[in-house]
Amino acid sequence: MDADIVKRVQEKVEGLTSAEAAHLVQSVMQSIARVLDRADRERLARSLPPELATHLHTDMEAADPLVDEQLFVGPIVSRLPTEGLYDQTLGGLDVLSVPAGDEATRRLRAVFSVLKELLQEPEKRRLEAALPGDVAEWYQQA
Repeated sequence: MDADIVKRVQEKVEGLTSAEAAHLVQSVMQSIARVLDRADRERLARSLPPELATHLHTDMEAADPLVDEQLFVGPIVSRLPTEGLYDQTLGGLDVLSVPAGDEATRRLRAVFSVLKELLQEPEKRRLEAALPGDVAEWYQQA
């Protein structure tokens, strides 16, 4: 992974180690790969440093139509350190799920911010158009 990109993500997400930031970038790039068809992945890859572009390579021809915001952000959430039990006072809701989701979107926006710095306007628009649901909004906010 490009050390400059990892460092830029670390600056935006305080407290991440280099390894955590590199894994975060890799996870986001792999999620992006799932929502783009082959032609769009190849176009985007040509606009990025090789260290990022490599994470866009898959055998899929078409974008996966089943990827929604939950599946997109899932790899980020799964790496967050959370443990908790259901709190019966809140109707059985996991009191850590909302903060974990907020942290995951904060980290996702950090990667999007760095990614947008690397892309020209046409590629930024193409990527935004391909992102599912709330992910497109988080991309805009980055």
